[in-house]
Amino acid sequence: MLGDSGDSQRTGVRGETATDHRETEWQFEAADIGAVRDWLGDRVERGAVGDSGGLSVGDGKTLLLTDRYLDTEDRRLWRAGYALRVRSRGKSSEATLKSLAEAGGGGVRRRREISEPLSSGEAPEETEGPVGTRLRALAADRRLGELFEVRTRRVAYPLTLSSTAADGGSSESTAAGELATDETEIPVPGAGPVRLYRVEVEVGPGGRESLEPFVSELRETCGLTPAAESKFGAGLMARGIQPPEEPDFGPEEIDPSLTLGETAYAVMRRQLREFLGHEPGVRLGEDPGEVHGMRLAGHRLRAALPEEERRFEPELKHFATVLGEVRDLDGQLESLERCIASSPGEDHGPLEELRGVLRGEHAGARERMLAELDSGRYERLVDTLSRTLRLGPSRRNNPSDEPVVEAAPELVRHAYRRVRKTGDRICPESPAGDYHALRKRCKRLLYLVEPLEEVYGDPARKLVKRIKPLQDVLGGLQDAEAARERLRRIAFEAGESGEGTPELSRAAVFAAGGVAARRTLEAEELRRDFPAAYSGIKGKPRKRLEKAMKKARKEHEEHEEHEEREEREEGSGPDGG
Repeated sequence: MLGDSGDSQRTGVRGETATDHRETEWQFEAADIGAVRDWLGDRVERGAVGDSGGLSVGDGKTLLLTDRYLDTEDRRLWRAGYALRVRSRGKSSEATLKSLAEAGGGGVRRRREISEPLSSGEAPEETEGPVGTRLRALAADRRLGELFEVRTRRVAYPLTLSSTAADGGSSESTAAGELATDETEIPVPGAGPVRLYRVEVEVGPGGRESLEPFVSELRETCGLTPAAESKFGAGLMARGIQPPEEPDFGPEEIDPSLTLGETAYAVMRRQLREFLGHEPGVRLGEDPGEVHGMRLAGHRLRAALPEEERRFEPELKHFATVLGEVRDLDGQLESLERCIASSPGEDHGPLEELRGVLRGEHAGARERMLAELDSGRYERLVDTLSRTLRLGPSRRNNPSDEPVVEAAPELVRHAYRRVRKTGDRICPESPAGDYHALRKRCKRLLYLVEPLEEVYGDPARKLVKRIKPLQDVLGGLQDAEAARERLRRIAFEAGESGEGTPELSRAAVFAAGGVAARRTLEAEELRRDFPAAYSGIKGKPRKRLEKAMKKARKEHEEHEEHEEREEREEGSGPDGG
């Protein structure tokens, strides 16, 4: 079927064609599929369709399709937002990854489809094309199994748009899309098959607007209703397959009644769930935000570790470093893209050559990251940490058993003082290491105060709001410094002989120096922004939080005293002596 031509990317696979495009189509349910085909047959005979601007329906072609939907036992593809379909038609077969799109208004669905042909007996995860590559990253060593099968008798009609030349000459015809009438069966073991009767109209290069009048007439005349579910969704319902469950590591709620340990565990449970939630996207590798999100959740999880769980710190730090290498290169490639877009045309060639080197380093970093995520080390960390969080904090000799409202004031005061001790010494001439040290201390303060918003409300929220701009400046400065050092290394290694290298020409070495200089200017600008951002964490926001913590602590102490007094009074009553 056709897709939006503007979004299509095609890649050769063993001399055949793979596609990656955005599909837009209407999906309708039909009470009488025969009546729809009769209506279309009449349009085929008449040629142009009513007042639909030169749109015509071609002869229908009957196809027999067998679709198998596959996933791993732990639903890794589903969790990544994709369904895998292997379609057989006669002697040919094709694997397609389809993004899971919700139905839009009027039955329109828009989703990404990545497809590649399969040779006889070839499993989709074995190919070297865009589907196989993604499947190996997502599934790792997990076996793909069949979820369900869908069998369809399809009659497909090409839709053509005719237009008359400006000079009044002969008309030109272009593909406008394709209409399919489907009779579908989904076998259900131990019961009769679930039957669907569908009409699907897929948008071609002419765009959605060229088809809308025709689709409106088709829908009204044939009594069609928007399909509530895709065939994938219908198959899941037919077989009683439930969506992947969110992991449950125990209570995540935070309130003033908790101990410090209970609060820490609630934060860790949230962050481990967030950490694992980003893993499918990290494996897929199409959104840099997924790597950033997984790494950030790992940082917050590590910051929340109570003293008795510090054994997890080295492992969490290790995986943060692995993710960090990919994340840094994501940022550097994004910055280079902006540089290319704003540079004169004669600089594009050398800059694109430099981009090729960075992409090579990114591919290597990503390969190492996937190997780590596939490792027994990662599996052991997730399993052990999950069990620990489900068990919760120990009640015996636990140093974290102090009420959070009793412990938080000193923890926040200590973290804030460490930030001020480092930050007050910084001046424009300070080395990058001083800014980096402050950044680490700011992160600790931020990750400490964030969950306390649910204990102290607005005062904690306002301090967080002031810390984040400072953290953005410090993070941007760190990124600029790291990028500059990487570019310097690339330029130095490539230009060491004075002859250039096969990887990087002299022009590209020069371009790398120019980009490094640009990052230096960015760093200098961020240093100028630092004093204003740093001043934001001083004064009222911190004092208001301190006042709120003092009040909550006093109220807690008074409540404890009241409870103890009541217990003593009950013990000294008529039955207590």
